[in-house]
Amino acid sequence: MGEFDNTLGALAVGFVVASMLFGIMSVQSYRYFQLYIKDPVWLKALVAILWILDTVQIVFIGHALYYWCITNYTNPEALADSIWSFNMGIFTTNSIVLIVEFFYAHRVLIVTKNIWLAGIIGLLSITYWGKYHLYLSEYVLLINRNSIDS
Repeated sequence: MGEFDNTLGALAVGFVVASMLFGIMSVQSYRYFQLYIKDPVWLKALVAILWILDTVQIVFIGHALYYWCITNYTNPEALADSIWSFNMGIFTTNSIVLIVEFFYAHRVLIVTKNIWLAGIIGLLSITYWGKYHLYLSEYVLLINRNSIDS
């Protein structure tokens, strides 16, 4: 199984690190709701949405890791297939990034009053998100097409 160190090994290490960071984020979210009671509802909702999305992302990647390492332990060809949970985990991760970058653009607008800079940040964020999802959809179609051909 040494030949899978660069694929499954990287995914396993990434999952462990992401799980630890999820624990830290959970504590920070809990403390936020305890300490900042007077914050606007939209900001509290944003924190809650990000926590929920991060939870879902951890579940998706954990499922993908289980599928490849446990369910298909004796089937290395399964690595050639893109499974739904891995794709959704990537989608969820990029959605989290988009939300955080929009919040950053909002803060830049408030602090600097520079609508052009905030607009550029927002535009680049949407462009990256759209480009990545176009790439992901093409990748999934390619993988599925190859699975059908073989």
